[in-house]
Amino acid sequence: MLEEKLAAGSSWIHKLDPRAKLVVGLFFSFLIALSNELKTLSLFFALAVILIISIKIDFKYLLKRLLLFNLFICLIWIFIPFTFPGKEILTVWQFSVSREGLFYALKITLRSNSIILLVISLLSTSPVLDLIHAMSRLRIPPKLIYLLFFVYR
Repeated sequence: MLEEKLAAGSSWIHKLDPRAKLVVGLFFSFLIALSNELKTLSLFFALAVILIISIKIDFKYLLKRLLLFNLFICLIWIFIPFTFPGKEILTVWQFSVSREGLFYALKITLRSNSIILLVISLLSTSPVLDLIHAMSRLRIPPKLIYLLFFVYR
């Protein structure tokens, strides 16, 4: 069974309609994914952090969930700065770190963490069955809903 630890809160986000959470989450996820400015991505990350703080989540639980996710991000920080073309700012052995590669890795980090925090704050605050029923009310194709329902059970 899926763990619905965060669905039993009493914050203002918990009280939102699951349909609104799905629509807002999808809309902002697309905005974050399509943003390329570092300033914009930083603002989205700040918004996601504010949403996480407002649901009053146990930070140990959140850090545990983000740790595994950010291990993959660490691989990006290991490879992207060394392989991305641009102005060289540091040389380690015969490998050079590019300024553009560091900024690209930072953008990927901000983008992915913003989306995951947004999803945790919006979708984890509703029971899975409520989200599945909200998807049906939003006219998501029934086969997809049945598939999600089957995975949930």
